[in-house]
Amino acid sequence: MAAVTKAQAAGVARGSSWIDRLTAAVDALPGSSLVVYAAASTAVFAIITISQWVTGGYPVGTVSALHVVLALLFGAWPWLVGRFNGAARSAIRRLPDDRLRDPSRRALLEHRLTALPATPTLLICLGGAAMNVGRFAFDPVEASRLIGVAPSSIPVLLAVFGAFGALGFAYVVKVVLLSWRIHQVLTNEVVVSLFGVAPLYAFSRLTATMAISMIGSILLVVVATPALLQDAMGFAGATLAIAFATLAFFLPLAGAHGLLVGEKDRRLGLARDTLQDAASSLHDAIQKSDTQAMDPLQKALAGVEVEQRMLERAPTWPWQPDTFRWVVGAVMFPIVLYVVQLGISRVVER
Repeated sequence: MAAVTKAQAAGVARGSSWIDRLTAAVDALPGSSLVVYAAASTAVFAIITISQWVTGGYPVGTVSALHVVLALLFGAWPWLVGRFNGAARSAIRRLPDDRLRDPSRRALLEHRLTALPATPTLLICLGGAAMNVGRFAFDPVEASRLIGVAPSSIPVLLAVFGAFGALGFAYVVKVVLLSWRIHQVLTNEVVVSLFGVAPLYAFSRLTATMAISMIGSILLVVVATPALLQDAMGFAGATLAIAFATLAFFLPLAGAHGLLVGEKDRRLGLARDTLQDAASSLHDAIQKSDTQAMDPLQKALAGVEVEQRMLERAPTWPWQPDTFRWVVGAVMFPIVLYVVQLGISRVVER
């Protein structure tokens, strides 16, 4: 994906959230934004790990799998937000003018898909940061049990976990709001075509990426620390992540699906009416032994039957089969993993 130019970054900065401004600024830097986010993840990992070595959280030279995952997500979430914005920008720009009800609104639609509202996003992210800080500040023993840190190192990590909470909430808000706005665009702004669904594939690939990334995030944490599923908040978070991921894929495309179903029903109705008229005319021609009229009527019937079969096979969801299979597999994988883990634990307990 091409890097965001300085002009595009300035456009994103106007009236958008801090996370959109941050990712646009990073994307506008020379080179790959992945390097910047990898450096941020490395720095966070170093802060967490060194603080544990110094305070005796775990022996010097060892690392925590969960801390590796947390540091990875620290850079991955803003990187994903930037990729979502880039994919949304590309999807709306690739739509031909005749597929938009009002092509003059293209720039407005692009902005809506790539910019979260500034103040609400900031307040939500501050709430996420406060929630994270509060959990570890007021219950250091529980924090030590869940993430394996020494209680004496909690003050050092408050800033890190606060930033982690803000980034996590920013990522979730981006997924939720972008899903809803894609739904609005595909329902109210796009002209659907039963045999021209391909221009909408970019939106389904974006929603699939959002869904899979959300499942992947929670899966990484659970694999690193299975005990989190025994914690009420951890289990609730994992369950909500899977639910949000499923909605993030299906909800944005539901409006287009409804329009395509309506168009399919309309055209099938017309085809049935035409077929009935042609069959009636052919019956009359047979009754009258009008052989001259029979041949074109038979051809017309065959043509309408071909059209009817094409309409019946026409897809009404704007995604490619591989995209759908990837998302279903991603949703089912953590569920199957949890069931298997639960079964193994019960067998071991016996």
